Amino acid sequence: MLRRLTLALATFAALEACTPAEDWNSAEYIQYRLEQSDPRAFQEMSHLSPEDRATLVPTLVEIYNSGVFQEESLRALVTAADARGREVFLAALQRSDDNLAGQAARGLAAISDSASSEAIAQRLATVTQTSAYPAFVEAIAAIPTPAAAEVVAGMLMRPVERIGGIATVRKSCGILGAVESPSPAVIDALVFSLSNFEPQPFQDALADCELALLAHGDAAVPKLAETFRGENAAVNTRLLAIQYQAVVGQLRAAAVLAHMTSPAAMAPLLQWVGTHQDVPAAQLSQMTNEQAAQWYEYHGQMFTAVIQGLAYAHSDDTVAALRALESVEGEGSLLANFSLWFQLSAGAEFGLRTSVQEALMKVGNDTDRELLWQRATEGALGSARGAYFVTEFRKNALHYVGRTARPGELARFTALAAAQQNPAEFSMHVGYFALAEICGDDVACYVAKLSDPTAVLEHESVTAALAPLDEATRQTALGGVAQNVRVGAIWQLALRFGGQLAASEALFDNLANDSMQARFETTEALRFVSTLPTDAAARLDAAIEANMNSTNPQARDLRQAIRVTRAIRL
Repeated sequence: MLRRLTLALATFAALEACTPAEDWNSAEYIQYRLEQSDPRAFQEMSHLSPEDRATLVPTLVEIYNSGVFQEESLRALVTAADARGREVFLAALQRSDDNLAGQAARGLAAISDSASSEAIAQRLATVTQTSAYPAFVEAIAAIPTPAAAEVVAGMLMRPVERIGGIATVRKSCGILGAVESPSPAVIDALVFSLSNFEPQPFQDALADCELALLAHGDAAVPKLAETFRGENAAVNTRLLAIQYQAVVGQLRAAAVLAHMTSPAAMAPLLQWVGTHQDVPAAQLSQMTNEQAAQWYEYHGQMFTAVIQGLAYAHSDDTVAALRALESVEGEGSLLANFSLWFQLSAGAEFGLRTSVQEALMKVGNDTDRELLWQRATEGALGSARGAYFVTEFRKNALHYVGRTARPGELARFTALAAAQQNPAEFSMHVGYFALAEICGDDVACYVAKLSDPTAVLEHESVTAALAPLDEATRQTALGGVAQNVRVGAIWQLALRFGGQLAASEALFDNLANDSMQARFETTEALRFVSTLPTDAAARLDAAIEANMNSTNPQARDLRQAIRVTRAIRL
């Protein structure tokens, strides 16, 4: 009896000696607790170094295979990102639980197991749990293949709320944008995704999906053109389901075509402006006031997007179309195709012609500048909507001709302003012409005025133009003049001197301007600069990155604008 007791005590002492001391920072102790089926051990693993976590992989594999704590051990293996977990990941990928299989997909991506990409895609095709989609898409994004991209394309044709939300659409568009030779299914999915958004709260993947389409260029034009014409049944059905009008899809397709700038992309835009545009009076009469207002607004935005595209392309046929869109008068007028729109609102003709005049400023020659001068001097609206719109029409024409003012035009501006019933309404435009008078053809002078317009603000022409104003109004106007000087300098450098490297270098530097408006204006101007520095791509990428962490809510829109500029120019 005494001998048996002695042996038992010795055995207990041996076991006691093998038990590690409690230390939740020790891989050895956590392994011991894992073997004891202690759930706390899975939580404590996160504090270990990657090297220490790697020592626990065999134990985690054993735990998963035992059927105990499978979800916990699988998550831990994903975090460890160790190839020894591959068989576990492959087994878990076939589990009926979509979220568990999604974790397995993440694990295979974490170990860069490209051979499993198609298996992940096959499992994605069977997913029904909304919450599981992001994991599969993230995994395929890490280890993509053409076959997997086809499965992603099929998934993207479902409403966003059924596939895990906007994050899934964004990531998926990135996958499809990287496909080297996109299939019709890939293009269909990308075009559909332009309008596959969540209305409440509003979330949108438009930016990512547009960039993907731009990457595929002319391959995407037929489907975009179909959508622009309002003939994409899938897009129209989706928009109807979320109570949006079909024109929203047309507008989005038009914007992407406009940014492509190729002859193929311009063809549907040119066809549209060359076609008589009807107004669905019966349909509009059945809409609420809000719906009718949206119809007007969306169609106006679509017109502007098309006009911008014609300017970006800057080809003989697109520039000719712009000139034919400036007025309803004269033989060959294309603006006459939109004459029915003028009956819809007091500012319709004003808005359309202003968009065209801005485009002519960007692509025009001396003849186009003279037309803008003529409009600023005595321009009128054919729809005769009253003195207010006529005055604004002339001011806007002056605004655009002023952006590329020439030395010697200051006197012409002064005479024009003096002839107005209220010269003060034109006073803030003086900065454009004073800038050109001071700087002449000196590129360095324009560069200096980007950051410091003081010399222009102190010019006698500015002082004289603002003299009739009371002090408070004068100070406000002076701020407007300063802003116009900076905008004028941007466009002078882009359009008059854009062939000189010093000018384009200065514009790239201006992407870091403290003013958000200046950065937006510079981003647009860079689409028209004829000479780019050799490191243009890297500098645009740096500007995109600089706006990634900005707290300004406009930074997201600016980031996308820079991305589009990069796509257009590079």
